[in-house]
Amino acid sequence: MVECLTQKAFSLENEKRTGRPQAATKQEVLKAIHDYKTTNAAQLAKHLGVARATVYRRLQQTSANEINEALGKFFDAELKPAQMQYEVFKKIPEINDFYETLRFKRDNSAKYSNDMARGIFRVCLNLNRKPSALTPENTAELVLKLKRKEVNSLGIHETRKALRAWFTFKGISAQRLTDLGIDARAHRIGEDRSMARLSRAHRARFMGVLREAVQRNWFSRDGLYRLRFAEDHVLAASVLELPRFLYYTGTRVRAALAVKWGSSVKFEADAVTIRVVDKGRHGGITWFKKLIGEPLETFLAFYEKAGFPERGCIFPLEYDATRNFFIECYMKAGIAEWLWRGMPFHVWRHTAAQDLLEASDWNYGLVASVLGWESVQTLKQHYGRMPCASQVRGLVKAMGIPMKEEKKDFSF
Repeated sequence: MVECLTQKAFSLENEKRTGRPQAATKQEVLKAIHDYKTTNAAQLAKHLGVARATVYRRLQQTSANEINEALGKFFDAELKPAQMQYEVFKKIPEINDFYETLRFKRDNSAKYSNDMARGIFRVCLNLNRKPSALTPENTAELVLKLKRKEVNSLGIHETRKALRAWFTFKGISAQRLTDLGIDARAHRIGEDRSMARLSRAHRARFMGVLREAVQRNWFSRDGLYRLRFAEDHVLAASVLELPRFLYYTGTRVRAALAVKWGSSVKFEADAVTIRVVDKGRHGGITWFKKLIGEPLETFLAFYEKAGFPERGCIFPLEYDATRNFFIECYMKAGIAEWLWRGMPFHVWRHTAAQDLLEASDWNYGLVASVLGWESVQTLKQHYGRMPCASQVRGLVKAMGIPMKEEKKDFSF
């Protein structure tokens, strides 16, 4: 008896000394199947640091249903290829419920609800996880990478905002989200970005980078987005024309991407009129954007490069891919992030409003009509009232007193 105990003790000591593999439980093997997506005994043994025979024994003790369930847990967490398209993704029952809850139960606008759903779509794409597999912990890691600028395909403010809406919908407390760094505050104080504006020097640098970039195919750093410029000259021409169109018409990008050739574009002798359905205070509203002078010339040149199309979208571009492409170009052009962060397209509308107000000597009615605002009060609220110098200049001009005019052009 003593001899047997002595031999066992020697065996255990030898096992520690030689590093002989220890046994693995059935649950540990099932977890490894889930984590490493394999049922290969040799690979599982390597990952677990146990003998291959141990894994074989545990697999023999495990039913096929248990193994399939372990594998299924992993595969159910991944997005299916079709779900990597937003039109399919938004039909996932959880996302549909999320949208419906935001839109109708909480009485938010369709744009806000759609933006939140798209925000979760981008997060799921980045993590390659279904919405049901998102947790505060794994998304907090993504937010941390955004803070460190290790991920450039997402905006940190928009991502936090979407995650806040999603986890609130899932019943997770705001305090827990804030503790994890997701930031569950409903508003950011003092962040009215209406005065963010791209100067002419900014525009020139940005367009220079843009022209160089469209000479070859573009792929985002994370591999999620691509624009095949080298294979599609119309795509390249569209990207080059888009900033000018957004600037001269003040159109929001989603409305611009929806405009089609044909009935929406009317060519005249010295102008082009483009019918755009953009958002208003009470839903969609039709605006007629008119291009004359230099913007007319560039638009006609673009029309020629596109092959004089009669149908199809004017800008055959995918929103997310183009958004990430613009962000990369801003960064390469050395344009300060605070100017375009969270609004790589919308900054052109802000820039146009300020430029046209100055060029028209603060004619709010003209700017609202040309760029698309239903109320001049919105312009006054966000872009300020007429400066004192402009008031004096207008008064002097009205009284017929000779004056030296300082002309500011509304030009790209």
